[in-house]
Amino acid sequence: MQLTGMRIFAGLLLIATGVSGPGLQTPANTTGSDLAYRILSEATSDTADPAHDETTSDVEHGDGGTDGTDSGADQDADHAQAADHTTDTEHEEHVHSYISILYLFFMVTCGMLVATIQSKKPAFLLLPYTVFMFVVGVIFGAIHIAASGYDGATHTTKEAGLGVLSDSMEMWINIDAHLLLFAFLPGLVFADSMSINWHTFKAVFIQAATLAGPGVVMGTLMMAALAYYVLPYGCGASPDEEGCWSFSLCVAVGSILSATDPVAVVGLLKAMGCPKFLQMQIAGEAGLNDGVALVIFIAFWKLAKGEDWTAADVALYFLRLALGGVAVGFIFGNVSLYWLAHVSDRLKESHGIIQISLTIATGYLVFFTCEEVLEVSGVLGVLYAGIGVAKSGWPLFNSAGGMEEVWHTVEFYGNTLLFMLAGTITGKLVAVHAVCDSDACSNIEAQDYAWTLLFYVFMVLGRALMLLVVYPVLKFSGPGVSFSDCVVIWWGGLRGAVGLALAIMVDNDASENRIDTKQSSRIMLLVAGCAFLTLVVNAPTAELVVRKLGIIDQTKSKKKILDHLELLTQAAVREHVDALLREDRYKGVNVADIKKWVHWAYTDEVIERAKKCGGAKITSAIHALEMHAPDNVEDHYGDPTKPEMADKHEADLQEVLKDAPCMLKESRSLFYSILRGTIWNFGSSGYLPRLSRASTVLLHAIDIAEDYADSRSLCDFEFLRQVYAQPPWTPKQGHFVFSLAFPIVHALHELNEGTFVNRDIEPFVRQGVVIDLYTFLILLDAHRRARFVFGNAIGETQQTAMAVAKKRVMSESLAEENAIINFLAKNHVTTEMCWRSRTKQLALRVLVSVKNEVLDWVEHGILNAIEAEELLHHLHGSLRLASQPHSEWKTQDSSKVADFDASNDPSSSAAEIRDALLPGVPQPRSPTQDVKPTGIQQQDDPSTNGSADKPTDKERSHVDMHL
Repeated sequence: MQLTGMRIFAGLLLIATGVSGPGLQTPANTTGSDLAYRILSEATSDTADPAHDETTSDVEHGDGGTDGTDSGADQDADHAQAADHTTDTEHEEHVHSYISILYLFFMVTCGMLVATIQSKKPAFLLLPYTVFMFVVGVIFGAIHIAASGYDGATHTTKEAGLGVLSDSMEMWINIDAHLLLFAFLPGLVFADSMSINWHTFKAVFIQAATLAGPGVVMGTLMMAALAYYVLPYGCGASPDEEGCWSFSLCVAVGSILSATDPVAVVGLLKAMGCPKFLQMQIAGEAGLNDGVALVIFIAFWKLAKGEDWTAADVALYFLRLALGGVAVGFIFGNVSLYWLAHVSDRLKESHGIIQISLTIATGYLVFFTCEEVLEVSGVLGVLYAGIGVAKSGWPLFNSAGGMEEVWHTVEFYGNTLLFMLAGTITGKLVAVHAVCDSDACSNIEAQDYAWTLLFYVFMVLGRALMLLVVYPVLKFSGPGVSFSDCVVIWWGGLRGAVGLALAIMVDNDASENRIDTKQSSRIMLLVAGCAFLTLVVNAPTAELVVRKLGIIDQTKSKKKILDHLELLTQAAVREHVDALLREDRYKGVNVADIKKWVHWAYTDEVIERAKKCGGAKITSAIHALEMHAPDNVEDHYGDPTKPEMADKHEADLQEVLKDAPCMLKESRSLFYSILRGTIWNFGSSGYLPRLSRASTVLLHAIDIAEDYADSRSLCDFEFLRQVYAQPPWTPKQGHFVFSLAFPIVHALHELNEGTFVNRDIEPFVRQGVVIDLYTFLILLDAHRRARFVFGNAIGETQQTAMAVAKKRVMSESLAEENAIINFLAKNHVTTEMCWRSRTKQLALRVLVSVKNEVLDWVEHGILNAIEAEELLHHLHGSLRLASQPHSEWKTQDSSKVADFDASNDPSSSAAEIRDALLPGVPQPRSPTQDVKPTGIQQQDDPSTNGSADKPTDKERSHVDMHL
């Protein structure tokens, strides 16, 4: 009975894993699932006949015979001959499904070895990591066939030439096709979607959707036509050949080759400083076209296997998969956000584990629910679930760095296994063709390699033709594209993990359907060969293409800034060395050795350049985010808005715009980056509560404002103000029918904006608009700290362009500060309200500081986690109270914010508000005009940065699209 139970468990395990190997000696066209059911049927029959156990106990170690059809009487007759077959069956008896684990970690080990070599030898970085994994797989696939031999009659290996590694390798080569997709695609797609910037993705969505929708359809049809009419195995070119590719199969192959995976190119563009919109156009296309290509593939793969569908069936199938996948992903993403908001306590170690596990579970559950339960697109579901989490989830993560590392690891595993497995299968096909004596023995012929190379050329040219067709849409939608951008998009369309996964699925799924194995082997070679060629031809030459097109010429100003920061870094080395040498414990050190080890900081050229910059130091810049900016930043750096500097400032500005037009843009971009980092620092330090909507709103406003860094002065407050400028739609404004639909519309709005997760800390209402005072307070403090960091980072410089750009940006930041205070005064914010917000801020800072101190005690071993949690029991309650909106701002219905009548509300002047929020800081001169109250003729309100920067209609439509 114990052995029978083990047999049942083995059958269930085979069903779960869906793998089989040569060691199991299954007949041709028999899958692991078939073998599993045979084992289960034998086990259940044994259980039904207890007397049979004793009869068959001596042969159960042989897994019930080699073919699984012997009856109990036959086993008794063969029992006497068991000893003669011991040698022949010894290998088969000891092959189990758990052996598949060996090649799994063998591939991971090879991946780690390749990644280590690339990190140590920069020359290996010329080719993407995935290229090396594919080549390693080809090598081991060929070695496996060379060592094991190949029987052309049965199309199986003769023996396990590499021992248990060969058995494990064959199990992976014959892995269940659907298991492969369910195991790897969710992780890869969710990892990509988690890194998508919501603002940038929305800006390029029309362009990405055009490339992923009509673009993929055109590319698929072109590839299908070429495969059908040009390749010798297409039925259009060779209609009389047995087993030729049908048009449905050619469309399925074309869809596989339409899925792009430009990870290497996007990483290169990011490292080279190319425009973020260009990066997102390529990455967004890849994310969306994976889902579209998979939908086309599944439909036409079913047709190729013999299912009878009409054109209407195919169209409805497309709509159901696409729309259903997006809807399911949207729901799962928001449910995950809601859960994340309730497990965001850094003190509780389990919360960090839950957050990581939740994101992983979300990706796989969405995919399974879409594909198996609802039969909609799993890739699109996972993509939109990941985007939903990325939109508002990052401020909620206990450790954003830890979350990134986990998903980079998942992506590393997925790419490693898929590319090496594809290489192993390709290596096996190539090796079989080399060792076979006849064409009938191998599924691959010599001409197939030449056709693969030719098809790669067709594929690249077909993508160019597709881009020419959709170029008008790309040029006049979203941020637009230039012809040079289109060339980069064309050349950066690499093929990768998704296409290889589908090709492996075809190769393994063909034997169970009406697809010839020779067809599937040629498809595998074609897809793997084209993917390999894009990685060894397109990827390494992408940098040369970008440089020749001059796309990164606009970053010369940024290079000047980086050179200046390098100079300050060298100065910091000398500063630290001098400071440490003054300590008694370092009196006996050899100064000459130290200067030899850091000789790059002591060259005559470096020291001379440092003198020209006034001996600038960056110690405070390095630690600026951990420090508090001085009360009066302008006293620290000088006020660039003083009257005596205004004329010179404008004259210098004209010189900057003439000689270095990009310097001001790069300086603003640097300031926005510092401002963004300051907001993140406020959130991680507890200065800004995690569940506050302020973090999400502020980060989005900064992202939008950065798009105008080349044409407008700092305008993050302008875009933040527009978030609160439009009162929410209410049933009073619509018809009775719309009133009935309001709860649904309101719920969808909350889901889309994330307001059901994030809340306002100090809300008040002016003219039907809910405003969070705490958000504006945070932006005010962020600007002051950002100016401090920005001033330290740039320091004193002799470069006229950089110096003037620094003064200009500092002046614009002061104008933003003045505009915030004027805005609060015009909206009847009182000093009492300001002090109440500051009170909350002080309480949060004190409580968070104490909490961090206790956490330091845990790190130093003074307390353990349980003791610390008990010690901070009361502090958690205080933190929750300090983060809640004040009761005075609410009506009896706690879900609604009280609307104060502005005419009766006591108001304070801008000077009084400034004195309340920034006591002791004088008001700087600013060209900013007064800001009108929210909701009053908002469309006619001038920009907070002067009439010269008033947004155009096109800019306003761009803002409306994002907000």
